[in-house]
Amino acid sequence: MLCYHCMREKGDAEICPHCHAQGSVELQPHQIAPGTVIGNRYTLGNVIGEGGFGITYEGLDQVLNARVAIKEYYMTGFVNRNVAASLDVIPSVGEKAETFRKNREKFYSEAMVLAKFGEEDGIVRIQDYFQENETAYIVMEYLDGGTLKDRLNSQGATMA
Repeated sequence: MLCYHCMREKGDAEICPHCHAQGSVELQPHQIAPGTVIGNRYTLGNVIGEGGFGITYEGLDQVLNARVAIKEYYMTGFVNRNVAASLDVIPSVGEKAETFRKNREKFYSEAMVLAKFGEEDGIVRIQDYFQENETAYIVMEYLDGGTLKDRLNSQGATMA
């Protein structure tokens, strides 16, 4: 069995022997459950974060057996999903639906552009991008550590 925090095998252990995480995280009704496979290749883990334009999940690339971060395009207030019924994102009607569709294409196009800069310092490496569940996904290398918000809280906004 996978630990959905570190994406390593933990067997039947309740506490992961690798990262010492235990139990499961509480999901919102629109978040995809850990263990779900998307793109016929990526096993989703816990939600790392969520903002107005997306949900980022821990993940495991089953082909490379590598931990990844997976960002799902999910525009809060413009779409909805009840994972108990379907993984498909359902856009609102009218202008909101059109805005969601246009921005989904921009999200996908930006992934293609970012993928070209994977060897540049300071830019996360894009490993894959695809469309599924009526939305788009970007698969990135997983960088362990705190968030930018954590760093700003601990160190302030000083220049190095």
